Amino acid sequence: MKTIKLLAQTSDIKNYLQGSDLENIRQTVTVPSFLSGAVTMMLIAGSILSLFFLIFGGIKWITSGGDKEKLGSAQKTMTAAIIGLAIAFSAWAIIGVVKTFFGINPAIYTHDNGLTNQESKK
Repeated sequence: MKTIKLLAQTSDIKNYLQGSDLENIRQTVTVPSFLSGAVTMMLIAGSILSLFFLIFGGIKWITSGGDKEKLGSAQKTMTAAIIGLAIAFSAWAIIGVVKTFFGINPAIYTHDNGLTNQESKK
């Protein structure tokens, strides 16, 4: 039966982590890949938030009961949500154009050995 040491049981964590995937985190996370991931996460969060407000505006519209003030509020909420979605998708498209124009591809990065990520996997 194979026993596995827990990190709390190891006296030297550096030796325990050698050869594992945790050791390669420093090499795989670069500034361009981190920024690309952060921008992508912000765009996803903005899109989800806009969709939430679009649904919220629809619910406000349904429950307005013919009241013009509530209906106007619901329309403003839905309009703002649609504008938010348009801004998020425009930002995504602009980032894609800039990446293509400047040849930026955060998936390709160099390690300490000079090989790109795609070359080192061969």
